[in-house]
Amino acid sequence: MKKRLLGIVVFVLAFIGAYSLMGQLDLFEPEYQVVRVEDSTFENKFYFGELNEEEQLVYKELYQGVMDHESTIIVHSMDGERTGEIFQSVIYDFTQIFWCDGSAETLTYEESHVELEPTYTYTVEERENMQEEIDASVNQILSQVPEGSSDYDKIKYVYETLINTVDYVEDVPDNQNIYSVFGRKQTVCAGYAKANQYLLEQLGVYCIYVLGTAEDESHAWNIVRCNETLCCVDVTWGDPTYSEEEQIQSEDILYDYLCCSDKFLTATHKKDDEYEYPECVSDEWEYYHLNQMFYESADRQVLLDAMYASVNAKEETLIFKFADRAVYEQAKQQLEGELLDKALTHLCKKYGLRSVECTYTEYEDLNRYIIYWQYQ
Repeated sequence: MKKRLLGIVVFVLAFIGAYSLMGQLDLFEPEYQVVRVEDSTFENKFYFGELNEEEQLVYKELYQGVMDHESTIIVHSMDGERTGEIFQSVIYDFTQIFWCDGSAETLTYEESHVELEPTYTYTVEERENMQEEIDASVNQILSQVPEGSSDYDKIKYVYETLINTVDYVEDVPDNQNIYSVFGRKQTVCAGYAKANQYLLEQLGVYCIYVLGTAEDESHAWNIVRCNETLCCVDVTWGDPTYSEEEQIQSEDILYDYLCCSDKFLTATHKKDDEYEYPECVSDEWEYYHLNQMFYESADRQVLLDAMYASVNAKEETLIFKFADRAVYEQAKQQLEGELLDKALTHLCKKYGLRSVECTYTEYEDLNRYIIYWQYQ
């Protein structure tokens, strides 16, 4: 009886031990983030397209986790540092994510998984309230876009709307996300570029949030696809509230940074070489080319004819955009030497005036010259 009882006790203990071990194994099985969104969500996302297949799975898990406001996101990765970089890619692609600043803590379990803990700047309730403000502002903006608008019309409309309704203010809260634009109407380059992408994507225009530097300072702008042509757009530099130049009138929009090429932008901007951003080589949709204000040379007669035509049409302003600094300087010398006098004489005769004045603005860095006519 004793031996038999002992055998039963040993068997029971062995069973309990095995059960305990199975429980421990289950305890350490990672619960990976379940991705519920459709793959179409990630189409036309630049940073997503830069990743390999394994990294794209991690990207999707991180996206779902931050959209669900998860405190801990478990992903199929064994590299914490790379997971953090992929998380940044999510933030760059989905510029509507304003409740997370892109920073996170990562914990790596060797040969198993990575746990990422995002830094949320707002609670779920705060996020929902702020989203209502954003939606109201965005819906009002988008409702003004006429049906059948071309890509260029949409891009130009959003560019002008952001510049006319938002001011560049460095120390405004949320300046790295879209709430500063749609909720506060004050932002910096990151806010402008993210809001531009957010609006254009809803209008069906392909847009990339671009990282880099401008005049050796960190900067952000966009690459857009305008009727199948890739162009650069920098809303920040288009906003006169950003410029410190006193001669820029407060109502002036700088269209130099609307659908321009790399050739123009690289004089002041440099893309981050960590990413293989597409090239923008065409000036087809550049504002001054499109509106016949661009001049390859400083031909005296061409300049004078343009001035006469502007006066005859009783235009308030005449804009000359020159190909480069050398052409600009040559044209400026001719304009201020005799051509302006000739144009003003023509204006007096045309409208029966005894005397008249005009003002002008020089944008040396932009190779642009604007004349403001007066007809009384």
